[in-house]
Amino acid sequence: MKKWSIANRIQFSFVAAIGMVLVIGFLSFYYINRLNKGLETLIEQDIRLARLTEEIKSVTFDIFKQERLYFNDTTDTEALAELQ
Repeated sequence: MKKWSIANRIQFSFVAAIGMVLVIGFLSFYYINRLNKGLETLIEQDIRLARLTEEIKSVTFDIFKQERLYFNDTTDTEALAELQ
């Protein structure tokens, strides 16, 4: 087996260190991207749920308002006076 000089060992170590930094950097960006996509999905679902809840609340209030207007229009004022 060939013996390496100190200069060759230092160069090899430097190249190996650069390779490890590149691999670790790539993996960290890859996992950060996956985490970001997961968070975006959760936030989109949360926003959809909030919008749906607001829409249901709005429709419910509209139904109650229309119901109140309907019963106010159909209530006989003479019958109401008799009840009081």
